[in-house]
Amino acid sequence: MAYTAVERGEFERAVAIARKALKINPEMPGVHSQLGRALRGLAKPTESLVALKEAVEISPESAENHHLLGQAYHDLQQYEQAKQSYMNALKINPSYTEACYGIVSACARLGQKEEATKYRKKFEEIKTHDWQTLPDKRDYVLHHKFLITSRRRASRTYTNAGIVYYERGRRQMAERHWLRAAELDPANTGCREELATLYQQDGRNEQALQMCEQLIRIAPQNSQYHMCAGTLLTRMNRVEDALLAVKQAIELEPNNATFQQIYDQIQKRR
Repeated sequence: MAYTAVERGEFERAVAIARKALKINPEMPGVHSQLGRALRGLAKPTESLVALKEAVEISPESAENHHLLGQAYHDLQQYEQAKQSYMNALKINPSYTEACYGIVSACARLGQKEEATKYRKKFEEIKTHDWQTLPDKRDYVLHHKFLITSRRRASRTYTNAGIVYYERGRRQMAERHWLRAAELDPANTGCREELATLYQQDGRNEQALQMCEQLIRIAPQNSQYHMCAGTLLTRMNRVEDALLAVKQAIELEPNNATFQQIYDQIQKRR
Protein backbone atom coordinates (compact mmCIF):
# COMPACT_ATOMS: atom_id res chain seq x y z
CA MET A 1 0.00 0.00 0.00
CA ALA A 2 2.85 2.40 0.78
CA TYR A 3 4.38 1.67 -2.65
CA THR A 4 1.09 2.44 -4.41
CA ALA A 5 0.69 5.69 -2.45
CA VAL A 6 4.22 6.78 -3.39
CA GLU A 7 3.59 6.00 -7.07
CA ARG A 8 0.46 8.15 -6.94
CA GLY A 9 2.35 11.02 -5.33
CA GLU A 10 0.39 10.66 -2.08
CA PHE A 11 3.52 11.07 0.00
CA GLU A 12 1.93 12.00 3.32
CA ARG A 13 -0.41 9.01 3.08
CA ALA A 14 2.54 6.77 2.18
CA VAL A 15 4.46 7.96 5.25
CA ALA A 16 1.46 7.25 7.49
CA ILE A 17 0.99 3.75 6.01
CA ALA A 18 4.69 2.91 6.29
CA ARG A 19 5.02 4.09 9.87
CA LYS A 20 1.91 2.17 10.88
CA ALA A 21 3.35 -0.99 9.32
CA LEU A 22 6.70 -0.47 11.04
CA LYS A 23 5.00 -0.23 14.44
CA ILE A 24 3.77 -3.76 13.84
CA ASN A 25 7.09 -5.03 12.49
CA PRO A 26 10.11 -2.66 12.54
CA GLU A 27 12.04 -4.97 10.21
CA MET A 28 9.34 -5.51 7.59
CA PRO A 29 11.22 -5.79 4.24
CA GLY A 30 10.58 -3.03 1.74
CA VAL A 31 8.72 -0.66 4.06
CA HIS A 32 11.71 1.48 5.06
CA SER A 33 12.58 2.02 1.39
CA GLN A 34 9.04 3.23 0.61
CA LEU A 35 9.14 5.46 3.68
CA GLY A 36 12.42 6.91 2.42
CA ARG A 37 10.95 7.53 -1.03
CA ALA A 38 7.90 9.23 0.43
CA LEU A 39 9.96 11.47 2.73
CA ARG A 40 12.15 12.39 -0.23
CA GLY A 41 8.98 13.28 -2.14
CA LEU A 42 8.05 15.57 0.76
CA ALA A 43 11.49 17.23 0.49
CA LYS A 44 12.66 15.85 3.85
CA PRO A 45 16.10 14.52 2.85
CA THR A 46 17.50 14.03 6.36
CA GLU A 47 14.54 11.90 7.47
CA SER A 48 14.64 10.08 4.14
CA LEU A 49 18.30 9.24 4.71
CA VAL A 50 17.55 7.68 8.12
CA ALA A 51 14.80 5.49 6.65
CA LEU A 52 16.94 4.37 3.71
CA LYS A 53 19.88 3.49 5.97
CA GLU A 54 17.47 1.18 7.78
CA ALA A 55 16.33 -0.26 4.45
CA VAL A 56 19.93 -1.11 3.49
CA GLU A 57 20.64 -2.59 6.92
CA ILE A 58 17.60 -4.87 6.69
CA SER A 59 18.07 -5.82 3.01
CA PRO A 60 21.73 -5.21 2.11
CA GLU A 61 21.37 -7.45 -0.96
CA SER A 62 18.93 -5.02 -2.60
CA ALA A 63 20.58 -2.92 -5.31
CA GLU A 64 17.55 -0.62 -5.32
CA ASN A 65 17.96 0.16 -1.62
CA HIS A 66 21.60 1.15 -2.14
CA HIS A 67 20.60 3.30 -5.13
CA LEU A 68 17.88 5.05 -3.13
CA LEU A 69 20.34 5.64 -0.30
CA GLY A 70 22.74 7.15 -2.83
CA GLN A 71 20.02 9.55 -3.97
CA ALA A 72 19.37 10.59 -0.37
CA TYR A 73 23.06 11.32 0.18
CA HIS A 74 23.11 13.18 -3.14
CA ASP A 75 20.20 15.39 -2.05
CA LEU A 76 22.19 16.29 1.07
CA GLN A 77 25.27 17.02 -1.06
CA GLN A 78 27.21 14.23 0.65
CA TYR A 79 28.68 13.18 -2.66
CA GLU A 80 31.37 10.79 -1.40
CA GLN A 81 28.77 8.72 0.48
CA ALA A 82 26.40 8.96 -2.48
CA LYS A 83 29.09 7.62 -4.79
CA GLN A 84 29.81 4.68 -2.48
CA SER A 85 26.10 3.78 -2.25
CA TYR A 86 25.72 3.94 -6.03
CA MET A 87 28.79 1.73 -6.41
CA ASN A 88 27.33 -0.78 -3.96
CA ALA A 89 24.18 -0.90 -6.07
CA LEU A 90 26.22 -1.41 -9.24
CA LYS A 91 28.24 -4.17 -7.60
CA ILE A 92 25.04 -6.06 -6.80
CA ASN A 93 23.53 -5.37 -10.21
CA PRO A 94 26.19 -4.57 -12.86
CA SER A 95 23.43 -3.57 -15.32
CA TYR A 96 21.87 -0.97 -13.02
CA THR A 97 21.80 1.98 -15.41
CA GLU A 98 20.54 4.55 -12.89
CA ALA A 99 23.20 3.62 -10.33
CA CYS A 100 25.91 3.99 -12.96
CA TYR A 101 24.62 7.44 -13.89
CA GLY A 102 24.51 8.33 -10.19
CA ILE A 103 28.23 7.55 -9.96
CA VAL A 104 28.89 9.82 -12.94
CA SER A 105 26.97 12.65 -11.30
CA ALA A 106 28.64 12.21 -7.90
CA CYS A 107 32.12 12.06 -9.44
CA ALA A 108 31.40 15.22 -11.41
CA ARG A 109 30.39 17.05 -8.23
CA LEU A 110 33.54 15.77 -6.48
CA GLY A 111 35.72 17.00 -9.34
CA GLN A 112 36.82 13.44 -10.16
CA LYS A 113 36.85 13.92 -13.93
CA GLU A 114 38.65 10.69 -14.87
CA GLU A 115 36.25 8.52 -12.85
CA ALA A 116 33.27 10.45 -14.21
CA THR A 117 34.47 9.77 -17.76
CA LYS A 118 35.07 6.08 -16.95
CA TYR A 119 31.57 5.54 -15.56
CA ARG A 120 29.93 7.68 -18.25
CA LYS A 121 31.42 5.27 -20.79
CA LYS A 122 30.13 2.32 -18.76
CA PHE A 123 26.72 3.98 -18.56
CA GLU A 124 26.61 4.27 -22.36
CA GLU A 125 27.71 0.63 -22.71
CA ILE A 126 24.91 -0.56 -20.42
CA LYS A 127 22.35 1.48 -22.35
CA THR A 128 23.62 0.14 -25.67
CA HIS A 129 23.50 -3.43 -24.39
CA ASP A 130 19.95 -2.94 -23.17
CA TRP A 131 18.75 -1.80 -26.57
CA GLN A 132 20.60 -4.59 -28.36
CA THR A 133 19.01 -7.32 -26.25
CA LEU A 134 15.52 -5.94 -25.70
CA PRO A 135 14.16 -6.04 -29.28
CA ASP A 136 13.52 -9.77 -28.82
CA LYS A 137 11.13 -8.80 -26.05
CA ARG A 138 9.12 -6.49 -28.29
CA ASP A 139 6.03 -6.48 -26.10
CA TYR A 140 8.09 -5.42 -23.11
CA VAL A 141 9.77 -2.62 -25.07
CA LEU A 142 6.46 -1.28 -26.37
CA HIS A 143 4.92 -1.42 -22.91
CA HIS A 144 7.95 0.29 -21.41
CA LYS A 145 7.86 3.08 -24.00
CA PHE A 146 4.13 3.53 -23.48
CA LEU A 147 4.62 3.70 -19.72
CA ILE A 148 7.37 6.31 -19.99
CA THR A 149 5.32 8.41 -22.43
CA SER A 150 2.27 8.21 -20.19
CA ARG A 151 4.23 9.25 -17.12
CA ARG A 152 5.76 12.20 -18.97
CA ARG A 153 2.35 13.38 -20.12
CA ALA A 154 0.94 13.01 -16.62
CA SER A 155 3.94 14.93 -15.27
CA ARG A 156 3.22 17.84 -17.63
CA THR A 157 -0.42 17.79 -16.55
CA TYR A 158 0.56 17.96 -12.88
CA THR A 159 3.00 20.78 -13.65
CA ASN A 160 0.34 22.85 -15.40
CA ALA A 161 -2.22 22.13 -12.67
CA GLY A 162 0.30 23.31 -10.09
CA ILE A 163 0.69 26.61 -11.95
CA VAL A 164 -3.09 27.09 -11.90
CA TYR A 165 -3.22 26.42 -8.15
CA TYR A 166 -0.31 28.78 -7.58
CA GLU A 167 -1.97 31.59 -9.56
CA ARG A 168 -5.08 31.13 -7.40
CA GLY A 169 -3.05 31.47 -4.23
CA ARG A 170 -3.24 27.79 -3.27
CA ARG A 171 0.48 27.34 -2.76
CA GLN A 172 0.32 24.07 -0.82
CA MET A 173 -1.69 22.38 -3.57
CA ALA A 174 0.69 23.79 -6.17
CA GLU A 175 3.65 22.32 -4.31
CA ARG A 176 1.97 18.90 -4.08
CA HIS A 177 1.29 18.84 -7.81
CA TRP A 178 4.83 19.90 -8.71
CA LEU A 179 6.31 17.27 -6.40
CA ARG A 180 4.12 14.64 -8.05
CA ALA A 181 5.24 15.88 -11.47
CA ALA A 182 8.88 15.51 -10.39
CA GLU A 183 8.24 11.98 -9.14
CA LEU A 184 6.59 10.95 -12.42
CA ASP A 185 9.29 12.35 -14.68
CA PRO A 186 12.91 12.55 -13.44
CA ALA A 187 13.75 14.81 -16.42
CA ASN A 188 10.96 17.38 -15.95
CA THR A 189 12.75 20.69 -15.40
CA GLY A 190 9.59 22.84 -15.42
CA CYS A 191 8.13 21.52 -12.17
CA ARG A 192 11.52 21.70 -10.48
CA GLU A 193 12.00 25.32 -11.56
CA GLU A 194 8.57 26.15 -10.11
CA LEU A 195 9.44 24.38 -6.85
CA ALA A 196 12.79 26.17 -6.61
CA THR A 197 11.04 29.52 -7.06
CA LEU A 198 8.34 28.66 -4.52
CA TYR A 199 10.88 27.54 -1.92
CA GLN A 200 12.98 30.68 -2.43
CA GLN A 201 9.92 32.87 -1.94
CA ASP A 202 9.12 31.01 1.29
CA GLY A 203 12.69 31.27 2.55
CA ARG A 204 13.10 27.48 2.37
CA ASN A 205 16.62 27.73 1.04
CA GLU A 206 17.65 24.12 1.72
CA GLN A 207 14.73 22.78 -0.30
CA ALA A 208 15.29 25.34 -3.05
CA LEU A 209 18.92 24.25 -3.25
CA GLN A 210 17.86 20.61 -3.56
CA MET A 211 15.76 21.55 -6.59
CA CYS A 212 18.71 23.43 -8.11
CA GLU A 213 20.92 20.39 -7.57
CA GLN A 214 18.35 18.20 -9.34
CA LEU A 215 18.14 20.69 -12.22
CA ILE A 216 21.93 20.69 -12.55
CA ARG A 217 21.95 16.89 -12.71
CA ILE A 218 19.30 17.00 -15.45
CA ALA A 219 20.86 19.84 -17.44
CA PRO A 220 24.48 20.38 -16.33
CA GLN A 221 25.15 22.75 -19.26
CA ASN A 222 22.51 25.25 -18.13
CA SER A 223 24.45 28.13 -16.58
CA GLN A 224 21.34 29.61 -14.93
CA TYR A 225 20.91 26.53 -12.76
CA HIS A 226 24.46 26.89 -11.46
CA MET A 227 23.80 30.59 -10.78
CA CYS A 228 20.62 29.67 -8.90
CA ALA A 229 22.64 27.33 -6.70
CA GLY A 230 25.29 30.00 -6.20
CA THR A 231 22.71 32.57 -5.10
CA LEU A 232 21.15 30.18 -2.60
CA LEU A 233 24.50 29.08 -1.22
CA THR A 234 25.42 32.74 -0.70
CA ARG A 235 22.21 33.30 1.29
CA MET A 236 23.12 30.28 3.39
CA ASN A 237 26.60 31.75 4.07
CA ARG A 238 28.30 28.86 2.27
CA VAL A 239 30.63 31.25 0.48
CA GLU A 240 33.19 28.75 -0.86
CA ASP A 241 30.49 26.50 -2.30
CA ALA A 242 28.74 29.55 -3.77
CA LEU A 243 31.94 30.64 -5.52
CA LEU A 244 32.35 27.17 -6.99
CA ALA A 245 28.79 27.16 -8.31
CA VAL A 246 29.10 30.63 -9.87
CA LYS A 247 32.48 29.73 -11.32
CA GLN A 248 30.85 26.80 -13.10
CA ALA A 249 28.25 29.19 -14.51
CA ILE A 250 31.02 31.48 -15.76
CA GLU A 251 32.82 28.55 -17.42
CA LEU A 252 29.63 27.72 -19.28
CA GLU A 253 28.96 31.36 -20.22
CA PRO A 254 32.32 33.21 -20.09
CA ASN A 255 31.02 36.38 -21.79
CA ASN A 256 28.29 37.01 -19.22
CA ALA A 257 29.43 40.13 -17.37
CA THR A 258 26.69 39.79 -14.74
CA PHE A 259 28.02 36.39 -13.67
CA GLN A 260 31.49 37.84 -13.15
CA GLN A 261 30.09 40.77 -11.14
CA ILE A 262 28.20 38.38 -8.87
CA TYR A 263 31.34 36.26 -8.44
CA ASP A 264 33.33 39.34 -7.42
CA GLN A 265 30.61 40.39 -4.94
CA ILE A 266 30.60 36.95 -3.31
CA GLN A 267 34.41 36.99 -3.04
CA LYS A 268 34.15 40.12 -0.91
CA ARG A 269 32.22 38.12 1.67
CA ARG A 270 35.19 35.85 2.34
